[in-house]
Amino acid sequence: MKNEVKEIFKSSVVTVWYDDLFKLAYLIWDCKGGLSFEKYKEPFEFLIENTGISVLGVLSDSRNQGIIGTKMRSWLQKDGAPRAKQRGLKCHYVVTDANSTKVYYVNIIIRLLEGDGLDRKLFRNFDEADQSIKTAISKFV
Repeated sequence: MKNEVKEIFKSSVVTVWYDDLFKLAYLIWDCKGGLSFEKYKEPFEFLIENTGISVLGVLSDSRNQGIIGTKMRSWLQKDGAPRAKQRGLKCHYVVTDANSTKVYYVNIIIRLLEGDGLDRKLFRNFDEADQSIKTAISKFV
């Protein structure tokens, strides 16, 4: 099978690319100026509700995302992540910059979601995250 990565969703704050070989969604955020709850949910809802694609992994590049508020974190913990797992999600990796505040908030999210059976990791380098999540997903493909 030929590996194809294509854009499958775009909004004013995020572009979602999909790698059909690895069943991997890339969320590339571009919203440093602020992010509403509804805009935050859009790409996740698209991936969860789109039954035409199977998603085993999500690699979220949050270097241009800004801070994720409490309401967003709570939604991800109580609604988004459990529904994604039911649809087959196995891994959710995040790339963030060296900003200590952002690393702190991403680690809070990871800790909140511990124990739900999904593999989560935090990276500062996109290429390392990409290789790592592809290695993890290859066990399921």
